[in-house]
Amino acid sequence: MQALAVDTTGWLWLGTSGGLYRFDGRSFSAHELLPPGYRGSRLVSSLIPDASGGLWVVYGRESARHLEADGNTITAPPGLPDAGIEWIVIDGTGRTFAAANGKLYVLTNGRWTMCDNRRWGLPGDRIRYAILDDEGSLVLASESGSYRLRRNATRVEQITAQPTGRFYPTPDGRVYYSSQGNLQLLSDVRSSEPARRFQAGKLAAFDVRGHFWTLLGKCPTVCVFTGYPKTVVSPDATPNATDFLALGQDIGATILLADAEGNTWVGTKSGLVRFQPSEVEAVPLSTATYYFAVMPQRDGTVVVASDSHAVDDVLYRQGATGLVALAPNLATTAIGEFPDGTVVLGGHRDIVRLSGADLSTFSRRPQGLGDEPLQVALPLDARRLWVSVRDHGLFLVDENHWRPISPGTPLAKGWPLVAAAAGQGRTWMGYANGALVDMSSDAQPRATEVLMSEVGAVGAILPGERLFVGGELGVGWFEGTVFHALKLRQANLLSGVTGLVRTADGALWASGRAGVVRVGAAELAAVMSGKADEAAFRIIEASAGLPGGAQQTRPLPTLHLDANGLLWVAATSGLAKINPLALRSHQGPHAAITGMSSPAGALPLSRESTLSADNRALDVAFTGVSLRDPDRVQLRYRLRGTDDGWHVGSVNGTVKYEALGPGDYQFEVQARGPEGDWSASVVSPKVRALPAFTETFLFVALLSIISAVAFYGAHRWRLHVVERRQLDRLRAQFEERDRIARELHDSMLQGMLGVALRVGAWKTNPRAPDDLKSSFGTVADQILGLVLEARARVITLRSLGAAGLPLSEAIRLIGQDHAEGSPADFLLEVVGDDRPLGDNLSQLVLDVVREAVHNAFVHASPHVVHVTLTYASESLTATIVDDGCGIPAQVLEEGRRPGHWGMITMQERAASAGAHLTMHSEPGRTVIELRVPLVSKSRRWRDSRRRRR
Repeated sequence: MQALAVDTTGWLWLGTSGGLYRFDGRSFSAHELLPPGYRGSRLVSSLIPDASGGLWVVYGRESARHLEADGNTITAPPGLPDAGIEWIVIDGTGRTFAAANGKLYVLTNGRWTMCDNRRWGLPGDRIRYAILDDEGSLVLASESGSYRLRRNATRVEQITAQPTGRFYPTPDGRVYYSSQGNLQLLSDVRSSEPARRFQAGKLAAFDVRGHFWTLLGKCPTVCVFTGYPKTVVSPDATPNATDFLALGQDIGATILLADAEGNTWVGTKSGLVRFQPSEVEAVPLSTATYYFAVMPQRDGTVVVASDSHAVDDVLYRQGATGLVALAPNLATTAIGEFPDGTVVLGGHRDIVRLSGADLSTFSRRPQGLGDEPLQVALPLDARRLWVSVRDHGLFLVDENHWRPISPGTPLAKGWPLVAAAAGQGRTWMGYANGALVDMSSDAQPRATEVLMSEVGAVGAILPGERLFVGGELGVGWFEGTVFHALKLRQANLLSGVTGLVRTADGALWASGRAGVVRVGAAELAAVMSGKADEAAFRIIEASAGLPGGAQQTRPLPTLHLDANGLLWVAATSGLAKINPLALRSHQGPHAAITGMSSPAGALPLSRESTLSADNRALDVAFTGVSLRDPDRVQLRYRLRGTDDGWHVGSVNGTVKYEALGPGDYQFEVQARGPEGDWSASVVSPKVRALPAFTETFLFVALLSIISAVAFYGAHRWRLHVVERRQLDRLRAQFEERDRIARELHDSMLQGMLGVALRVGAWKTNPRAPDDLKSSFGTVADQILGLVLEARARVITLRSLGAAGLPLSEAIRLIGQDHAEGSPADFLLEVVGDDRPLGDNLSQLVLDVVREAVHNAFVHASPHVVHVTLTYASESLTATIVDDGCGIPAQVLEEGRRPGHWGMITMQERAASAGAHLTMHSEPGRTVIELRVPLVSKSRRWRDSRRRRR
């Protein structure tokens, strides 16, 4: 391994002799930048990330290629020599410089150009090294000194005249340089390079804590100088035991990188090594003891005891001067503090009291208890304490007596595992079945309240405004008598909890099998108020220096807060301290889309792509990039265009979408760690799924047209069928009308006319009786009237039948028929264009006009009957005028003649068609007017549209 780099998104890039790789914290993947058939070296000699997210890769010191932030676009600007490329650097304005064979080059318009020494003011000797200062200026190192090239400048200015090898920026912004075997401060230059998220590998560097890591000089392996900033030494100096830590054996280290998270990555001949900063300070004890009992005191000291069985259990006190041994051979399983600050300790023998450095017996153990260990030793007041003994139960103990106490509740089974004072004489005790009992302190102690938790065997109790409890199955709190479990973003981290502490900032700390978990005050309040279902958290575990998980048996509890704000953790493999204020905040993880493909092959991540209609499936590979805590990264993703909500996934994986519909899709993914919110979305380029022909608008349009045509054809065919049926029925009706008309005309009317003539002849027959002659005349006239009316109806039938006579012609025939044999004349006048009205309307007009003409000829004795048809655009007016005797006033008023219904029938027929019929009569003139509305085709179309709206 020859090169290392971390880019702005958190990827760790590795340059090896076999090519380029990248690491997301969990897995490695190869990344090929060289074109097919490339014949040069594949060894990656330099990796330089830039602020835009891109990466410069130098192969074999002979080819420089740039990978854009999209992870796919690769450029190889020409202009550099074929050998001797050393490094590349980008200044604060984005100008890119390279050093090759000791000369400086600048990238201009996509091509490298060598900087002329005289024009740029460069020294004539070799340019060795370069960094950026806080202003974005380029700081150069050479044998003749150090130089600065300010932003947008084209000429350097000299800073020092001493030979300069490499620059070493420190976490506080200062910059040291190596000169003639020593490190010296570079005045007037400050650089925050160690705090940058993107870093390039070096042979020596300061990490974010100020430790100096080096592979140079006489260091036998990876060496760390921990004396900074008290002392600054040369990277070439021989390390000593007080200043340097030689880590491991000779691992063949070739390159190192100190990232912004505090990790130090070391590339070796055989692989990659990670050194993670410890967040824990081990408490060094003189003996290899375990099962620790810890009691912080108000004076800032901490008493430490143990119950190791096989080794000597020494009693210690940690103070300002360090750890001091107080007494040997004092196995302790329970510890407590009296109000006066003295410490009480119990184990397998008598209970003792520690005052200062003096030990004395507080109370002798009854013989019946044997050597069973104490589980609890909690002072109740200045003279008494609660004591729990395994297999024997609860006691109230003073200097002379051990008084057995029964809680008085069947829920308190066995003996208390832990106890905690709640103030005002109240004491909570926890049992193996999850029960919590509040014991009174009066003359007859008893349980005043019993709560049932869901944490299994109780391992820790934390009284306060809310009662918190931890145990085998988790952590929770009580709202009154209701238990609420505390859920973290990641499950199973709160099992085996045997210690609970609230720090001054309101954070809740829990010590369990997985390590020490911190839930901040804001996150805890959000969960307790119901605003969040899961709490963000931070965990300190073995990888951060914790000597194992929390011890699961006595002494309990295993987590304590001392007067200085330090947390003391009793772990399975040692005792440790955590300074909550010294914990560094970490940058959250980044999400990344590592690949997209369809059944047809891979899809580009740098531009839009399409899916054919027969390959509309999409596979997306994605990951969460975290070099700090990769195993605790959460991801959520969705495919825009089909997913309504987010899907929560594992730290990396592949999701497959099948049978996608036509449309545009974009894959979106976010990441988050145990702490913090979701990261900014990473969104893929648009993927367009093409529709099949049957899904296109053209197909839908064609199908709609075909359907419309088919529907229209079916409709027209149906109309044709219906019309034919109606025509057939009408034809049959017309034929029947014609037949009836023929029969009426050929037989009945001729017969009735013959009868009328014969009866009329009887009137003139001299042999007829005189009293009957007038009756014969009347009958003959009636028969003739019936014949005329019948002939008028035959004309009506003929006009609507096959003959299809115009309305005016039919009326003319009716009038002329009545005028024959009558002294009166008949006149017909048509005003306007005579046009067809339809059978129904024509029959209405004929019936009314026929009735009016017949009445005029039969009853009025006129000289002239005049009919006028007036055609207007929207009406037809039929006016019948005669100059006869007129209609009697009484008849006109009543609307009919006694025993006759013709006038009423005329009114009814007119009303049925929406027509208006008026009658005016006086002697010598009678006028009957029929006004019929006519609706044009355009009017009928507008009326139908209006009704639809």
